[in-house]
Amino acid sequence: INQYLKNKGIDGSQIQYVNIREHSAWVHNDVDEASKKSLDMIRGTVARSATSVPLVSETKKIANHVSVIGGGIAGIESALSLSNLGYDVTLIEISDQLGGHVRHLPIVAPIGKSGKEILSGRLEALEKDAKITIMTKTRVKFVTGEMGDFNVHYVTEDSDDELTLKTSAVVMATGFKEFEPIGMEEYRYGKNLDVITQFQLSKMLTEGPLTRPSNNGPVKEVVMVQCVGSRSEDYKKDCSKLCCTFAIDNSLEILKQIPDAKIRVVYMDIRVPFENEMVYKESREVGVDYIRGRISMVWEQDGKTRVKIYDSLMDEYLEVSSDLLVLSTAILPPDGVFELSETLGYAIETDGHIKELYGKLRRNETRRRGVIAVGAVTRPQFVSESIT
Repeated sequence: INQYLKNKGIDGSQIQYVNIREHSAWVHNDVDEASKKSLDMIRGTVARSATSVPLVSETKKIANHVSVIGGGIAGIESALSLSNLGYDVTLIEISDQLGGHVRHLPIVAPIGKSGKEILSGRLEALEKDAKITIMTKTRVKFVTGEMGDFNVHYVTEDSDDELTLKTSAVVMATGFKEFEPIGMEEYRYGKNLDVITQFQLSKMLTEGPLTRPSNNGPVKEVVMVQCVGSRSEDYKKDCSKLCCTFAIDNSLEILKQIPDAKIRVVYMDIRVPFENEMVYKESREVGVDYIRGRISMVWEQDGKTRVKIYDSLMDEYLEVSSDLLVLSTAILPPDGVFELSETLGYAIETDGHIKELYGKLRRNETRRRGVIAVGAVTRPQFVSESIT
């Protein structure tokens, strides 16, 4: 009907519809009462039509430009995809280099490549793409405007002056941050230099031979503890999804560098989705020891870190030495997500991640038109999920 009127040069915005079938005929058994209700509905609609005014359409010239906030793997992939679609793109990163957490991963399951290998081709493509502008050491303060006419207000590390970038849409790709277990005294993190996080271990494995931080001594025994800060009423209540796979990847990388190393993984439940299950089986076959239970005590003795483990399957306590105690810590939303939500207008989940518009079919859209969220800023994601 609207199209017919439009073709005749008539404004279709003032058409009023009366839904007699669903609201009257189909829902009432009494025909007389249904007829009275239908007449009332028609009278009300006629009265409403008498005071209606035509809708005024507004045409705006939208810049062919998108700003991507966050230079990790999801932000890089978004920038390249948007450029291929013909958009000019500005990629904004708060640190001094692109790549995010991925550049520190020694191996990425189930892809079987290191983070640097995964990034190398993409970074090369970014540098060659004339439609993509890269801004590092840049922090976005707030965003104003509306879809098609946003203003991104930012500052750089080299200046306190606030600058503005005009853009038609904004992609949030700020990734995640690692939970720092400073307050968890039982692990002695921050007091014992040989107690590190899983991401610190990843970085050490990519930077050279693995040694003990306390004395640069050799590493022969490693204990990994899962769910540190995850599945906890005191910290993060749900599973962080990535930690088990990261621990398994790092275990295999340690065994590549130090074949005679003894690795123990203390876990509540091993959760490795999809093809990562094959990597888990591989780790068991090469000798990684999985102990279902919890750490009950950590202390230093004779220059070594001693760990007391409760094995819930055997119902007994074990005491082992460890050159490295590695904590698989929770995955948290990055800094700045809440602050930017006040001007970008996206909703935030109770755990602090950006809320998707519709989890089944519109997972990258937010409630604010023109604002898209990709990667781990919406929920913990594997690399393979962040680039698709």
